[in-house]
Amino acid sequence: MSPENVPPQVGSVDGQALSPVPLDEWHCIEQAYREIQRRDDRAEHRAWRWERFALVLLGLWLVTLGVMVWQFLDARKVQAFVQVVVQDAQGKLLQVGIPQDLPAYTPPDGVWIDMLGEWVRRIRWRGTDPVLTRAQWAWVYRHTCGQARRLVQMLEEREHPFKVGKKLTAVGRNEYRPCQSHRENGALDGDV
Repeated sequence: MSPENVPPQVGSVDGQALSPVPLDEWHCIEQAYREIQRRDDRAEHRAWRWERFALVLLGLWLVTLGVMVWQFLDARKVQAFVQVVVQDAQGKLLQVGIPQDLPAYTPPDGVWIDMLGEWVRRIRWRGTDPVLTRAQWAWVYRHTCGQARRLVQMLEEREHPFKVGKKLTAVGRNEYRPCQSHRENGALDGDV
């Protein structure tokens, strides 16, 4: 045999010729290979989708955590505002002007005088109802600053306003007017 007469055969190992593969079998092998490739591609795509889903969930969790931390840190700042209202004849409240930040708001002198008068009326009022007296003093404490609060506490310890006694005091909006019971009993002792 001369080298020109020997045709090379595909799939021959060390010159050993393989038996020819029928065409139907080649199609089955190719189809199986394509099916394996399709399954591998689908598995890779599915793994990629789950990885993307996990990363999106992680990102959402981090954003949520960041928002919660920001809200926690920002919640310490209280944004108080003042809205001036007027009560009409039907008893409804009507807004006047725009809301303003509390530190920037300066009420007119009449409002200061009215609030001071209300504060004095509530702290000096004495009656027979201890629950109402406690409510009045609670309002006074809510509307009193730090140093004045200590003075109010000393006044409370000295006068014992929650004990029901014979002393009745009423303070009007503009001036002190004793109750009718004071006038009748002659108990005008001048304690205001």
